[in-house]
Amino acid sequence: MTPAAEENAAGTGPLGDDTPGTATGRAAAAVNRALAAADQHQAVLHATPEWQDIQTVRGAARNLRQAIARKTGAHFEKIMGDGRVQAWWKKTSIRICERIANLATRAADRLRGHEPEPAACMDQLHEAADRYGRPAVPRRGDESELQAMRKLGDGLAASQVKVNAARSRSTTVRKPPKSRGAPADQPGHLRRTAADPKRGPRPGR
Repeated sequence: MTPAAEENAAGTGPLGDDTPGTATGRAAAAVNRALAAADQHQAVLHATPEWQDIQTVRGAARNLRQAIARKTGAHFEKIMGDGRVQAWWKKTSIRICERIANLATRAADRLRGHEPEPAACMDQLHEAADRYGRPAVPRRGDESELQAMRKLGDGLAASQVKVNAARSRSTTVRKPPKSRGAPADQPGHLRRTAADPKRGPRPGR
């Protein structure tokens, strides 16, 4: 039985049974399809050390997920649906795919001259595994939702700026008004001077 057949019998691929409608699910399905296509050339690929390493990585990922399923039992779906567990599994799957992509491109280079079909399958596996870790590009059907989310975010940011500006105005300390003094350019004989207490009264006429 091929690894792909074992995974299908278990109901999951090496990257897990991700939700098909999500970008992660589509990327994982692409990797699983590329692996299944490569299995058709296993007679040729088995002789390459890179394919043997891919099988080791593939089996380890499958065994890890199945071990979690055995330990959690009926709670498996709920636990795997938790956001923290999903983030951990995503990081783990990215590392798996990085390793598979590197091995696949080396296997393709080894086979390219004399085994074109297996080499092409390895190229496809490299592309699928490499794409898994990249940010997803939204499909046309998702663009309207993405634009609506951007508008909502812009509106919230603008509102926050207005709130911050209002708070800044309300907490601004006003400076006390300057004391009225004689202008610097006023003639001396027009300036008022404070009365000198030492001076006596002016003599009468």
